[in-house]
Amino acid sequence: MNKRKKKDINEYKVPSNAKPIAKFRDFKSETLQHFGVAFVDLIKLEKKNGEEYTLRDRILFPITFNGKVVGVSLRRTKSKDVPKWSHQPVHLEVGNILYNYDNVIGKECVVVCEGIVDVMAFYEIGIPAVCTFGANITDKQYSLLIKTGADLVFAYDGDKAGIKVTNKAIEMFKNKANISVIEFSEGKDPANI
Repeated sequence: MNKRKKKDINEYKVPSNAKPIAKFRDFKSETLQHFGVAFVDLIKLEKKNGEEYTLRDRILFPITFNGKVVGVSLRRTKSKDVPKWSHQPVHLEVGNILYNYDNVIGKECVVVCEGIVDVMAFYEIGIPAVCTFGANITDKQYSLLIKTGADLVFAYDGDKAGIKVTNKAIEMFKNKANISVIEFSEGKDPANI
């Protein structure tokens, strides 16, 4: 029998120049503080090939999993900047985790959505949520969601990718969990309702 080597997810040190922010979209300052949202004017990052590159003016979202910060997601502040999102460290496999997972353990019902900002929007109305870092659910994320024992509500974006992953989720979780769906019209998502 082959034994799979379990990959440990190492703790990640948030850059020292990250400054907490009090304003981002229409979120309450308490929400921003709860999720540790910060701003970095300059951050040096690593590509998968080991080369370094620099991003400027990014909103930083710490990613906590199993009680420790394991990485950060960085979102652009200017629409022309690329990439829109970047996850660090570069070898962090976001398909093996769920954003905000630690905070939904023991909840009876959990919303599953695409993005970090969607999770924050649900938090503001008192609903526990996780995100899959995009319009996909991996086998590992499936296992984590089943492990919660919670009823699952899928709230993916109202675009083609969101509809596709919602249909996939329905198939994956039928007869495995109590599931329901929140549908959004084209171009809408939980964060902009």
